[in-house]
Amino acid sequence: MQKTIVMTDLTQMPNPNGVCIVGIDEHNRCIRPSMPNGVERRHLYIGSRLAIRPRARIGFKFHPVDIKPPHIEDLGFDPNSIVYEGLCTEVEWEQVLRNSSFVTVEHI
Repeated sequence: MQKTIVMTDLTQMPNPNGVCIVGIDEHNRCIRPSMPNGVERRHLYIGSRLAIRPRARIGFKFHPVDIKPPHIEDLGFDPNSIVYEGLCTEVEWEQVLRNSSFVTVEHI
C-alpha cells in the first residue's frame, strides 16, 4: 500500500550505520518503517539529498511484516519506493506533534 507519513523521529542504533525511523500517518497512527536487515543511514537519502528526517512528508510503498512486540507499529517498505513530498509547515508540524502526543504515560 502506498502511504505518506510525517517523519517524527530518527534515532541512531548500536550498529554504526543503523537507524530507526518513525512517522505518523493521516489517522495519527504511528508507523515504524522497517526492513529485514534494518534501516541504514543510506536509506535516508534520495540520491545525495537527505530526505528522511523529522518534519518531512515521505511516501512509502508499505507491506505487512511479522510483528515483534513491543514494536506493533512496524511496516516493511521497499527502499526504492521512497518519495520525498516536502517539509511540513510550522503549523502542520505543531499539529502532527499535538495530535500524536499523550497527556500521561497511562493514556498511551
